Amino acid sequence: QSQKDNLLEFLRKLLQLDSTFFILSNSKSTSESNISKLCFQGLEFIVGTLCSFLSAGVPLNFKIDAMDLLPFIINRDLQTQFKDKIKEKLSDVVISDIPMISKYVPRDSVIFAEATSVLIKLLNVLTLRSVRGKSNVDMIPILYPILKEEDHAQRDLIDDALSLFISNLNDDELKELFHMAFNAFLDTTYQDSLRQNIVTKLCLPTLYKMPTSLQLQTFQTHIITIVNIVAPKNQDPKAVNKPQVVGQDPETKKMNIIQRIGAYKIIQVMYEVLPDKVIKANVNNVYTNNDPKAKGNELTVNILRAAHALKSATNAILPDDKFLTKQLIREHHQCAYSALATVVMNTQTQDQFYNIFLFKEDFQKKEYIWENIVDTDTVYDFTIMTNFATSRQDMVDVHKEEEATTKNNMVSDAHSKANKDLRFLSSQSISDSSLNQELSYTGTFFARSDEQPVVVDDKMEEDPTTRA
Repeated sequence: QSQKDNLLEFLRKLLQLDSTFFILSNSKSTSESNISKLCFQGLEFIVGTLCSFLSAGVPLNFKIDAMDLLPFIINRDLQTQFKDKIKEKLSDVVISDIPMISKYVPRDSVIFAEATSVLIKLLNVLTLRSVRGKSNVDMIPILYPILKEEDHAQRDLIDDALSLFISNLNDDELKELFHMAFNAFLDTTYQDSLRQNIVTKLCLPTLYKMPTSLQLQTFQTHIITIVNIVAPKNQDPKAVNKPQVVGQDPETKKMNIIQRIGAYKIIQVMYEVLPDKVIKANVNNVYTNNDPKAKGNELTVNILRAAHALKSATNAILPDDKFLTKQLIREHHQCAYSALATVVMNTQTQDQFYNIFLFKEDFQKKEYIWENIVDTDTVYDFTIMTNFATSRQDMVDVHKEEEATTKNNMVSDAHSKANKDLRFLSSQSISDSSLNQELSYTGTFFARSDEQPVVVDDKMEEDPTTRA
């Protein structure tokens, strides 16, 4: 182990030399200099050594130390053969050394600390650029085993790193990332939770970051695939949107529902970022294959029909199943309704369409909206955010003390009067307290029901603000 430590320290110092020494040309010309060949051999040795440090059987704490070399190596414009070797080893580390479900690992354990260190170093490398400005979009799949966890213990860390990564991409890199992420979302061999997170953490932020021209180009490229997921042509939207008839088995039904959830989210973004006129003129024609008979609204109409049919589907929320959980089906309806609302707001100006698409329910057909998108079984417990209860108890104690004193008639009239005055706290004593502010909102909140207002004079003093 000491030899590995010494070699690691040697490589760490070596890589701190002038970075231009290690920039390799992709040229295969026979005129390549001997120095370039020597650099190639040297980098081949460095990459090979790093890969051996990251191999199975090496203690994880040493792998973590070896990962300190990554920024010095990855920020070179490595030839594909070198970078692919490193990516393969990093993928092995993620799969074999990071717990599959982070929430079951105690936060104060060594395993959690080491897994967090690996994750931090991976995310740091992801956000680096090479000396020639190239990003590391191709390293995103290394994170897929981590992204498949629905509620990762380091979710905020991951989200912040991905947000920073996407914010620094240029147009070509944004296009590359969306193409990669969208294809992964469509790949049903991936775990369902991974496909959901790919849409949320990669596809949607990438679309929002794109300039309008690239957004339009992206939707033109993928619009047919996206819409056919939620509204296949020549198929009744009411049939395709019912969970009972999606697929042949529960697992397939779940897979299809997750695909439609993602598609509705992407559709919503399209209607958020592109004006209705642009969609009609530049996206609808792609959707209709430039049909000369197209009116310009075919795309919007089909999306409205599909989402409208789903939002009020009869008996949509089924009993919990291993695959089709109530939460999943409700999320399906929520995404459809959210997309529907966005489309309506972007394309309609008359009140009747808002009522028909967003609010109208058919009670005779037992078609309801809110039961499908809101969990009506959950009992919400909102904690008190003010000290009203405490203040009220204080006043109750004052009243009890006064009543006890009055009933027993054990004190003098003067003393009784003093106690009676306690019912109305002195403005001097509460002027600097929070209760003074709360009383202005509570009105007669603390007043006793058997008390009558005290009339100072037969005539109310005239409000000076009403004087002419």
